[in-house]
Amino acid sequence: MHSTAHPAVHGVDLGAVFFAHPNVALRVGYTILSTIEAHGSSSSLQVDRHPTRLGVAALLPLDPVVLGLEVDAVLDHTSFRNFHLAEGYVPVEDDDDLVFWLQPSLLVAVTVLQRLRLFVSMGASVPFNRKRYVTTGSGGQETLLAAWPVQPLLLAGLVVILL
Repeated sequence: MHSTAHPAVHGVDLGAVFFAHPNVALRVGYTILSTIEAHGSSSSLQVDRHPTRLGVAALLPLDPVVLGLEVDAVLDHTSFRNFHLAEGYVPVEDDDDLVFWLQPSLLVAVTVLQRLRLFVSMGASVPFNRKRYVTTGSGGQETLLAAWPVQPLLLAGLVVILL
C-alpha cells in the first residue's frame, strides 16, 4: 500500500505460470510483503497485507528476449491494528478487510539459460476500494495512512521453467 509515508513496499512474489499457447500465459501467485507501520502524533498503526493474484499475459517471444503485456486481478487480505494510542483518541478499529486491485504491466524477460529467465515488470496497481486509516480525538482527526489512488509497480526477478 503505497502512500506518502511508504513510497515503496518490499516483498517476495511466488507464482506459477501456465503457457496456454506460446503467446499466452496464465498466472497465479501470492506475494509475501513486509509489514507497514504508520506513526502519527495520536497513534501508530500496523498493516499486514496478503495479496493473491490471478492474471493473463500476452507474450511476444523474440529469442532470447520475451516482451509482454500483463493484467492481474489481485485480492488483498489486509489486516490492521493500532498500538501506542494517545490519550483521548479513538483508535481505528482493528479489522481485516479485502481490497481488490487491478494491475496492468509491461514485461521484459531475457533467457539466461535454457530454463532460466531474468525479468522486469513495470506497471501500476489500481485499488477499487482505496483505504484511509484515520484516528479521531480531542485534538481533531489524524490520517495515519492514505493509499495513493494509482500506485507504481516494479517487479524484478527470476523465472525458473520446470516443464
